[in-house]
Amino acid sequence: MAADYASPCGLPEGQCDKLQVMKHVLFSINIVVVSLTLILLFILQKYKFFNQRIFCNLLMTNLLSSIVYLGHDGDIGINDSRCIAQAFFIQAFDLCIFLWIGSLTIFLFLKLIKSKDSERFEWLYFVVCWILPIVLACLPLSTQDYGPSAAPYCWIKKTHSGNIWRYTIYWGPVFTGVVIILLMFIYMIWHANRAMKQYSGDEFENRHKLLVRDYLKPLTACAASFVVIYFVQLVNRVYQIYHDPAFNLIAAHVFFISIYGIVLSILFIIFNGYKEFTPSKVLNALREHRQRWRERSTERGGIEEFDPGQSGVSTPVSTLQRNAHKANQQHIQDSQLQEDGLQPAHSTTDVHVE
Repeated sequence: MAADYASPCGLPEGQCDKLQVMKHVLFSINIVVVSLTLILLFILQKYKFFNQRIFCNLLMTNLLSSIVYLGHDGDIGINDSRCIAQAFFIQAFDLCIFLWIGSLTIFLFLKLIKSKDSERFEWLYFVVCWILPIVLACLPLSTQDYGPSAAPYCWIKKTHSGNIWRYTIYWGPVFTGVVIILLMFIYMIWHANRAMKQYSGDEFENRHKLLVRDYLKPLTACAASFVVIYFVQLVNRVYQIYHDPAFNLIAAHVFFISIYGIVLSILFIIFNGYKEFTPSKVLNALREHRQRWRERSTERGGIEEFDPGQSGVSTPVSTLQRNAHKANQQHIQDSQLQEDGLQPAHSTTDVHVE
C-alpha cells in the first residue's frame, strides 16, 4: 500500500501534479465560459420557456460544481473541513447535474410522445433536482466517509462503507438513469421518424418538424454528451474497484468532467443559432433592458434626483415627491392670499355660468 501513497493523490510521483494543473486550467476555462453563457442567456432573455429554464439550471449547477472542484486538491492525509466540504458539494452538485439531464428527458418525452406540457410541475422539478441531491449527500456524513479519493479532489473515500455509499447514492442511480435515458431517447427518435412517415398533412408535418428541431435535436445532444462524459467516469470508478488507480483513466475522467459546461454552452449556441449571439444582437438586448429599467423606474415614481436636506446630506427625491412638495407650497401661498383678502390667480373656486 505504500506505493499507493507515493504522491498526494495516490499516484506515482509527478503524475498527481500534472492532474492538478490540468484540473485547475480546464475548470477555470469552464467557469469563464459558463459564466459568460449565463450572462448572455439573461441578456437575450433565453429563460422564458420551461426547457430554457431547465437548461439554465443545468448550466448553473455545472458552474457551482466547477467552483467546488477547485476548492481542494484531494491530498491524501489532509482530511480537513475544506476537503469534507468539497466532497459533500461535489456529491450534491454532480447528482443535481444528472437529475437536470433526467428532467430534460422527461420534459421532452411528455412533450413529444404524450403531447403534454409539464411546466405546471416546475416546482416539483426544482424540489427533486435541488433538494433531493443535498439530502442524499448528507448520508455519507453519518459514517465520516468524505475525504481524499485517489483523484485531484475530495469525494467519498475508498473504504468499505464509502464504496457502499458510492454505488448506492451515486453510481448505481446514475448508471441506471443513463440506461433509462438512452432507451427513452432511442424510443423518441424512433417515434418521431415513424410519425413523420405514417401521418401526412402540412399542419402535422410542420408541427412535428418544429418539435424535432426545437426540442428533440438539442436535448438529445445534451443527453448524449452527458452519457459520454459519465460513461468515462464510470469506467474509471469500476476499474479502481479491482485495480490500483490508472493515470490515463483518471486524466480522461478529469478532462471530461471539467469541460462539460463548455460542451453545453457550445451546444446551446449552435442549436439556438449563432446569429442570435452576435455583438449587435447583444447590444440591442442591452438597450431593451435599459429601456425597461427606465420605464419601471418611472412607474415607481420617476427618475430619482438628489436634493440636499437640512443636514447637508443628499437624499433621493422622486418626481411624485417633488410635485407633491410643490403643490403643498402653492396651497400654503393660496391660503395666505385668501387671509389677506386677495384671490389667487389660479383659484380653484367655483365658476358660475349664467
